Amino acid sequence: MVSSDAQTQPIYGQRLSTVGPGTVTGETAVYDFTDTDLLMKLHYLRGVYYFKGGDDGSSSPVSGLNTAALKGPTFPLFDTYTSASGRIRRRTSEGREGGRPYVKCNDCGVRVVEAKCDRTVEDWVKDKGPWLHHADLAPVNVVGPELHFSPLIFIQLTRFKCGGLAVGLGWSHILGDAFSAANFLNKWGRLISGEKLPLEPQHLIQPKPKPEKPRKTSVNSVKEVSPVEDCWVVPNESKMETFSFQITPPKVNHLLSEVKQSHRCYSAFESISAVIWQCLAPKKITICRTDTSSSNRYRLMSNNQTLSTIEADFPVAEAKLPKLAELIAGESADESEAAGGLVNAESGLPDFVVYGANLTFVDLGGIEFYGFEMKGQKPVAVNYSIDGVGDGGAVLVLPAGGGGGGDGGRVVTATLPVEQAVRLRSELERQWGIA
Repeated sequence: MVSSDAQTQPIYGQRLSTVGPGTVTGETAVYDFTDTDLLMKLHYLRGVYYFKGGDDGSSSPVSGLNTAALKGPTFPLFDTYTSASGRIRRRTSEGREGGRPYVKCNDCGVRVVEAKCDRTVEDWVKDKGPWLHHADLAPVNVVGPELHFSPLIFIQLTRFKCGGLAVGLGWSHILGDAFSAANFLNKWGRLISGEKLPLEPQHLIQPKPKPEKPRKTSVNSVKEVSPVEDCWVVPNESKMETFSFQITPPKVNHLLSEVKQSHRCYSAFESISAVIWQCLAPKKITICRTDTSSSNRYRLMSNNQTLSTIEADFPVAEAKLPKLAELIAGESADESEAAGGLVNAESGLPDFVVYGANLTFVDLGGIEFYGFEMKGQKPVAVNYSIDGVGDGGAVLVLPAGGGGGGDGGRVVTATLPVEQAVRLRSELERQWGIA
């Protein structure tokens, strides 16, 4: 265990440890990625969950949880999520190393960072704004350049002066989508709360075979990049900036009323995306939605996103919002299967960017982020962002908690080239009063 103290910083006292399965998985256990998993390998999810401490000096359920109570349940958790605590290997192809990546389930473990904050949750939120990018509380997770030693998940537990807790997650997208990441944490919370879960095997259920289709040579919703070898980082040409903001329930309702047509109403995601599309005005965008249907999930962790591309044949900045929302809500063809088909079965190449191939709007509605409950206490705020976004940028829309898991409107997290980030903030404040 490594310890460091830097009490001049608000976050200090970091301690690094490792957790993994409570039982030995075995030398021969491996986990094979799907083509769609490999399509997402350059992307990483970062999430932060805030739990308040007690008011007026009183304790809260979370403030009474010590390190052992938090980390102990991870051992049975990783008995099921064995691949999450493994390490990447490559298969040999035609007698040569460097083939298709897979996970050797060798129980090397997941990194846990424990840290302290010299402020209360309330002060931190007031200072930083609950919807700003939480770089200090969500660990950076990048796979490579030494694949054999790179953890696929990082967890950060930050204790606040008031007894509150921030749980930060760094999640390699190759393991699964935001639904998979949230479900992982929700199961952990139930174990912390004392539940005995039926920890089902993670990859014994196989997907139903699909008829072989001709493979495409290109797909609009993804962009091929130069080979990254064993350092899985997106090669950006632009300097990127990530920022977040909340759209309160009254403002969401106002947007809905502005975007709706006499014959049709649009969802919060479609309305917010239309507003941002109009502000930034690229001709082509990608819509990414997460399929939360259990009938389409054959593993505990999987990438079940739909991808569709929309290209406007008119000046977007001058278009009416209902017209843009109608395009976003339309029945565009799902390109996810075709995109996965671009990945070579033997080598796992070429490498692609999905988020940011075009300006990408990501719908995270319907995911139970506030289902991460410990001892009856729900998070008061949750935010997610994506690392490894291409130069086209990405915008995530997810539900905001109303102080305890209720409806608090929407949180929007945008990762954009710096000049576009400046323009978007300016336009949202000028036109909509959203700062």
